[in-house]
Amino acid sequence: MLIDPNRDTAFEDIAEWDLRLEKQLQGQMAVKLLVGAKSDQWPEGMIYREKIDQLMADRKMSGFCPTSALRGDGIEQLKEAITAQLDWEHLSKTSRPRLFHLIRETIDARRQLGEPVLLYSDLEKQLRDTEAQEFDPGAADTVVRQLAQQGLIVDTRMASGEPRWCCRSAWSKFTPVL
Repeated sequence: MLIDPNRDTAFEDIAEWDLRLEKQLQGQMAVKLLVGAKSDQWPEGMIYREKIDQLMADRKMSGFCPTSALRGDGIEQLKEAITAQLDWEHLSKTSRPRLFHLIRETIDARRQLGEPVLLYSDLEKQLRDTEAQEFDPGAADTVVRQLAQQGLIVDTRMASGEPRWCCRSAWSKFTPVL
């Protein structure tokens, strides 16, 4: 979470954001780091340290990294703190980055053609036709779900239950019929 301690409501704002985050996490574990912005503008002597320490304890934050984008201060320390907190053993593995890029390019090409709706079955058929040896239905489904989580596409279902994927940027020109 990013904080500029010079702002009047900075500490209250972080507490509010943390409450929202906790609600979204729905009990899942998360590592939270507090990143101090604009440290080049802080008064001498780190007068905020007591308030920062209290905020970190109250909100169960794992660390604090003061940074200054203007001077580049603390950026390396922030990278190191993030790296140290990552659970490298349990990160999802990307087994087919080529497939990810192929699916994304296919969706982008359809969007450029003005096609606001792409049936999953059509996408799957195109992938089977062009990448028969590399095609893995489970991997393709994972990629498509990831793209939906990123907001590139919207996952909807037809009345038959068949998945339909809508390209978001096309919505400004077309309204998909669901």
